[in-house]
Amino acid sequence: MGGHSYLRLAMAPDGSVLAGGGSISPVGVMKTYPSWETVQTFKDVGRVTSLHFNFHSNLLLVGSNDGRTRVMSWRHGKELLSWEFSSKFNEHLHTQFYFMDKFVLQPQQSSLALYAIGEMDGEDSNPLATLKFQKRLAATFPLDAQSITAVAAPNRFLSSQILAGLSNKGFQVMDVNAERVSFSVRCAHSKPVTCIRLNEAPLGGVQTSHLSDIVLTSAPSYFDPVKLWDLRLGAPVLRLSDINAAIFVPPARPALSPCGRFIATGCEDNSLILYDTRRMQSRHSTFGQLKSTVLDCVFDPVTPSIWAACRDGCFWKFS
Repeated sequence: MGGHSYLRLAMAPDGSVLAGGGSISPVGVMKTYPSWETVQTFKDVGRVTSLHFNFHSNLLLVGSNDGRTRVMSWRHGKELLSWEFSSKFNEHLHTQFYFMDKFVLQPQQSSLALYAIGEMDGEDSNPLATLKFQKRLAATFPLDAQSITAVAAPNRFLSSQILAGLSNKGFQVMDVNAERVSFSVRCAHSKPVTCIRLNEAPLGGVQTSHLSDIVLTSAPSYFDPVKLWDLRLGAPVLRLSDINAAIFVPPARPALSPCGRFIATGCEDNSLILYDTRRMQSRHSTFGQLKSTVLDCVFDPVTPSIWAACRDGCFWKFS
């Protein structure tokens, strides 16, 4: 499937729709079952750097290099809220819903901004007319680095934990309730962390805070591109070590399966590689050869499938 330059992907928590955006195309929202179908497009949003669905799967958060964050209702095709952000490294920006949709987490330079969002009350009987949102800055948390390069936080349950990758090659865990850094790694990778993925429960499974203690980080490095961390131990428990490590795509964003057992990532030989976390030294499966390199991938929470976005603008589903 192709036709647009899809460089970023996001899967709704209920698995009903997939969103894709890129450098020149509009943001597209596609049904994933029973058959693939585009149900909504959003134009004039700039180069997309971040996509994230809310807990209820009805809103889409879009970050782009035109300096704006947008909250979209994909069912109504309407922009509900928009504001400017400030970041030196827009390509690494990840804006997301947080605390079961009560907040939007927005990195700004070397600080994490937390915006409280909510619907505005209206007197019009037309649902579309009253479908408006408002925001207010709830808190700002400065971190010890020149810039934030990646961010992740649980949204499927109430959690005070926020993870931030830093330009100094480390990452920190912020405890929002205590308003302090609870865990810090000075040198997590040989390059700055550009992607953080949390372990999330499968659809219908029980989500607990213990699952979010398993964290995947990646950096644009051939030496240590992917690591798996257990925050309870405060140390990495697995490091991707492949005999063909030289063909990894540094900009690729790996994905961690909902069960926490598999890691998927793109390679420069135009393939998608699946690893079993119990045997990281060898590949579990190889999907290819594709016509272009995989830059982003997500696991389907409903079916045992992986969706991948490629540099040539195509995206693929592997089962």
